[in-house]
Amino acid sequence: MQYICNITTNIEESIESLWLSWMGKLHSSGKLAPYGVQKILMTHVEVGTEEMGGVTYSVQYFFDSKEDREYFMQHPELCKQDMPKEFISKCVDFATPLKIIHTYASKNG
Repeated sequence: MQYICNITTNIEESIESLWLSWMGKLHSSGKLAPYGVQKILMTHVEVGTEEMGGVTYSVQYFFDSKEDREYFMQHPELCKQDMPKEFISKCVDFATPLKIIHTYASKNG
């Protein structure tokens, strides 16, 4: 069974490339592995023009246990390690807990 913490973040376009670079460094650093993160999937939410402006990304953190996911969700500072201060007022995010029920393969895959 796998558990996911999905974090959806809307950021101002003015910091998008810097934010993506910082996220890449955080995720490739291994800093989140001690908290049970097994895999990270980062996606761009393609909704056209955002009602609130900016651009939106979804990052899914995969865990093997519900307890690891719950700990991670109770400590949002783990995902904001070394976050540049100028990002704080230019990002809005929320977390959603998910549990994988089943994975299906397409007949073409």
